[in-house]
Amino acid sequence: MVLGAALTAAAFVANIAPLVSASHLIARDTASNPSSFSSQTFDYIVVGGGTAGLTLASKLAESARVGIIEAGEYFPDDPLIDVPKNFGQNNGNPKYDWRFNTTPQAMLNGRVVPHPRGKVVGGSTALNYLVFNRGSKT
Repeated sequence: MVLGAALTAAAFVANIAPLVSASHLIARDTASNPSSFSSQTFDYIVVGGGTAGLTLASKLAESARVGIIEAGEYFPDDPLIDVPKNFGQNNGNPKYDWRFNTTPQAMLNGRVVPHPRGKVVGGSTALNYLVFNRGSKT
């Protein structure tokens, strides 16, 4: 996750998504602004609601109170994320993708290559089109 000047205060407020232990769940709207979120007590705060951040938070939440801060939005039941036939339609879309590019590549005649990265809860997993690739045996 990237936090920076490009993230407006309104976007930050709108996209704080807390998660706490299984014994005590705080609803997403409970921490819809920085004051509400900062008034909560957490044992851990995970920055980044991608696959790794959410996995870590889930494991920590088995025995601790965990808050998650995510710069991207939460899109439940979004067909551009959940339906495989929509393959590629969210790449380059600033609603879903940070729209990162490589630096000019000398071996590609100076070409800049897009590097899609997910800007949503779930991270880049939301851009992988539900595709599973088995690793090579060789």
